This record gives sequence, C-alpha cells and structure tokens, in this order.
Amino acid sequence: MPKSVDISIEARIEAAHSIFTNYMEQNGHRKTPERYMIFDYISKQNGAFDFEQINSFLLENYRVSRATIYNTLGLLLKCNLLVKLQFGQTVKYEKVLPEVHLNHNLHHLVCSRCGSVKKFTDNHIKSILKYKPLRGFEASHYTIYLYGLCAKCKK
Repeated sequence: MPKSVDISIEARIEAAHSIFTNYMEQNGHRKTPERYMIFDYISKQNGAFDFEQINSFLLENYRVSRATIYNTLGLLLKCNLLVKLQFGQTVKYEKVLPEVHLNHNLHHLVCSRCGSVKKFTDNHIKSILKYKPLRGFEASHYTIYLYGLCAKCKK
C-alpha cells in the first residue's frame, strides 16, 4: 500500500472541506451554513463520537435540526470523510481525512459496560495481515473491534 504523505492537519481539513463542497455541488445538494457548521465540529474531533455529542454541541451554539445533522452525516459518509462504527446498539462516527482514507486501518477497544471507545495502533496486526495470504483477496483497509471492560469499569 502507498504511504500517506505527511502534511499538516490544517491542510488535510482544508482538503476535506473541498471534497465535501465538490461532492455537494456535483450531486445537487445545497451548501448550507448548517452543513458547514457540522463539518467544522466533526473536523475538530479526535476519536469516535456519536450523534448526541454533535446534537448537544449544536443545540448549545446554533439552531440545527436533528434531520439536518443526520442528512449531513449521510453526505459525509458518502464522500468518504466519515466512517460509521457499529458497536452492538451503539453507533459512533469517526472523521477520515484525505490521503489516509484508503489506508485507514482502525483498531478499537470497546467497553461492553460503558460503551467507551479508544483507538489503538498495533503494527504487529498490520504486518500479519500484510504477509498472511487472504485467498487471493487484496485488502485496502480494515477495522478491528476488541470488546471487554475498560480500566474504569474493571474497578
């Protein structure tokens, strides 16, 4: 797989903004201030977040309907700037910035009790998948979920 280019987070967010704008233009979606507010909120997030986190922030600061949030999440998913993570009944989202989305390998630790999600990296897992024959299947990216109890819930 090609290595990602080392560019600043600001440049990657700017590129994502352009991708989002172009997607809306090419597919006949309105480019509203509300959609860009949602994009800006998501672009500042580190790690997984859920719908209610976005909704709570926007309710405190702006007038944005739940439908607008859901529709905007759908647009961001369609233009590959967001991934949807399903953990049982819990749905979380994670931003995906340009130049890494094709190589985006996600590893998650999911607490079965409180629902917290933490990302982790494991180069050993990456190397196993790189060198393990997958019966002619060429993987472009993957997601791994490990379920258990977080340190806080183990106490």
